[in-house]
Amino acid sequence: MYNYWYIITFLKKRQKLFVSGGTQMVRTNTFNKEEFKKDIKDNCKLLYRKNIDECDDQQKFQAVAYSVKNIIIDKWIATHKEYEKQDVKIVCYMSMEFLMGRALGNNMINLMAYDEIKEVLAELGIDINVIEDQEPDAALGNGGLGRLAACFLDSLATLEYPAYGCGIRYRYGMFKQEIKDGYQIEVPDNWLKDGNPFELRRPEYAKEVRFGGNIRVEYDETGKTHFVQENYESVMAIPYDYPIVGYGNHIVNTLRIWDAEAIVDFQLDSFDRGDYHKAVEQENLAKNIVEVLYPNDNHIAGKELRLKQQYFFVSASIQAAITKFKKKHGDISKLPEKVTFQMNDTHPTVAVAELMRILLDEENLGWNEAWDITTKCCAYTNHTIMAEALEKWPINLFSRLLPRIYQIIQEIDRRYQPERVLLEYNGMWPIQILRDLKLPKNWGLYQAIDVIDGTTFEMYRSNMQSMIIDMVTEADMVLFNRCKEDMPLSGWKRSIRAVNRMCQMAFEDENGDELEVEDILPYDLESPHIDLEDPDYGIWYLDIQEHPDRYVGKTITFTAQAMVGGRVPKGCFVPGRNAMTCCAEDIRFFGFLCKYDKAKSLKKGEWVKVTAEVRWEQAAVYDGEGVVLYAQSVEPGERPEDPLVYFV
Repeated sequence: MYNYWYIITFLKKRQKLFVSGGTQMVRTNTFNKEEFKKDIKDNCKLLYRKNIDECDDQQKFQAVAYSVKNIIIDKWIATHKEYEKQDVKIVCYMSMEFLMGRALGNNMINLMAYDEIKEVLAELGIDINVIEDQEPDAALGNGGLGRLAACFLDSLATLEYPAYGCGIRYRYGMFKQEIKDGYQIEVPDNWLKDGNPFELRRPEYAKEVRFGGNIRVEYDETGKTHFVQENYESVMAIPYDYPIVGYGNHIVNTLRIWDAEAIVDFQLDSFDRGDYHKAVEQENLAKNIVEVLYPNDNHIAGKELRLKQQYFFVSASIQAAITKFKKKHGDISKLPEKVTFQMNDTHPTVAVAELMRILLDEENLGWNEAWDITTKCCAYTNHTIMAEALEKWPINLFSRLLPRIYQIIQEIDRRYQPERVLLEYNGMWPIQILRDLKLPKNWGLYQAIDVIDGTTFEMYRSNMQSMIIDMVTEADMVLFNRCKEDMPLSGWKRSIRAVNRMCQMAFEDENGDELEVEDILPYDLESPHIDLEDPDYGIWYLDIQEHPDRYVGKTITFTAQAMVGGRVPKGCFVPGRNAMTCCAEDIRFFGFLCKYDKAKSLKKGEWVKVTAEVRWEQAAVYDGEGVVLYAQSVEPGERPEDPLVYFV
């Protein structure tokens, strides 16, 4: 169930792709065991100058991985040729982390060739489990955020969405945990020490990324302002492409992770002068940027490095996307038709200002045109509202490291003061977190929308009803999506109405089209007299409040418990029923005011059978208008077999 207060969608139209034409061979699921076996043996010779029986387990893993990669390559090339042919829109999914897991086994499964490859290896005397264990986990992510990003990439490829993942090629990830002398210690995770057989280095797509310096303002002959960055440090971002294989569909997307290299590797003149640090400072700058995931930021040097990392991969990715776009399209204003930059949490959010910088300073667009393109190209999803995850940067650090980006952010802040902010809220979190959220001065909660996946609602209602009740109670609108006409939509409507009478409700089908949900009533509305069965009380109670015009002037007969005393006025009682909206601890009494001249003779809680005329009028107990019953008869009634009322 996607039970969020707001959901950001970054692709509106699915673009299904099929590999065809000159790459027809890729579409078949044929697997030649003998060719694959020969390929493994050849890789052992080419990589290690050894026969396969002379290779150790790590070397055998590398040989098998390169053979699997050889199968992927044809599909990879064919996929991107088809993307170019169809001129599809690409999503660039930007994330600080991608926790991909081990590639060999996953690729064999997605190629639907796991069993065949297992048989080949068995014939070569190789245990597939031993080989898979030789592969280290790609240290490109740490936890939930990285795993979510990896799952998104897998899903995008399987569902045939054209997509690039964009991140950093960390050399050490975070760390590995070991137990030494009974204590946990952290050691570097040198996952690349034996190389990564599935990646491809693509230096032809390298991009320069600049840090620091100053901004000089100059004017052309027309008086237009131009901003020029001077005295900066820079590194070269080198892309490494990693295949993302769709399950059983011959689609191979790309995870592009950026490595950093010095533009000038070694300054001999500085070295000769004895300035050894200066001689290698560019190399050290590049090395530090991609050294580890999430460097310690409890000091200013760590904060600076994190900001460098984030800007580094964002700038390189956006530059690459625009270069790719311009090879085929001349009009930069059409960029939103072909590219979306999806920012995964707060780390890549500098992408907004970076895209503005490129459009303003390199494409020479005016502010309004650049802003229009940027707002259409950028999408953002935030996964937590915890303060420690919402990064903040000291102004002196940010302005020094990214001077032009800081100018653009200042201008955005000056021009656009938001009137409304959309907050994505995870439906699995307690609503109390939202209630306790510290909002800026003069901010208030405007609207809460609860979005529920119709395909999983019944499961969640059965197992996590209290969580759903918690959400629905605070919602101004409840939207059911992915609904089908054979689902009990009317029952769901009544369930929500029992919890929150005031919220609006809407139902959408799998295509996002609105569904009309008619109330299915177990009694005849055309009859001037309605005789309610015991199970129908809850249905009637909700419907009469939503549609009082259906009932005013009719008579109704039902069995109820008498509620007397308290705020109930003289000459009246409240016939009603106890209803369970969530669990036994959440039983509430539901009834309407009933005028009855012998009300004082009734005992609290006794069961009665009431026949009454329905009217709609002012009543003090309602603090306004509401349903008021005028009793025609009140007789002793029998306690129902199940005294509780349900709203489904």
